Amino acid sequence: LSANEADQTLEIMIDAITPEMYEYDLTFMITSSLWRNLVHTLKDRNTQLGDTVMKNGLKVPIYEGFPIIVRPDWDKWINVAQGGTKPHRAMLTTSKNLLFATDCTSDSEMIETWYNQEAQMRRYRVQYKAQTAYLHKELVVLAGFVD
Repeated sequence: LSANEADQTLEIMIDAITPEMYEYDLTFMITSSLWRNLVHTLKDRNTQLGDTVMKNGLKVPIYEGFPIIVRPDWDKWINVAQGGTKPHRAMLTTSKNLLFATDCTSDSEMIETWYNQEAQMRRYRVQYKAQTAYLHKELVVLAGFVD
């Protein structure tokens, strides 16, 4: 990434927000590589890292009032599953627009549990496939670009 590229990308994403998106609490989700670029930009400007807000009980950074969730797992999976193609990515949407689904009709079908008396510990093993998708494409702004 070139200097200030994350800052410029998030600016463009905010400019692309549609009027209906303003009805929701929007959040940025970005790769850790994009986040590091943004941090360097803020440091170069001799500014504070910025305000934070409480989201789900955690302090998260904000960019122009929108919370940022850094997703280091994206960096890992983009590298593994897609060979590092367009490794720096960002999404701006509302959490209400994201769906989480599994391949089970009921989670109880895939759970194994047992109790270890010596350790006095209950153990669980759960195995299933899961995926996240968005419900309305009109409520999503995406960005991804090559190194």
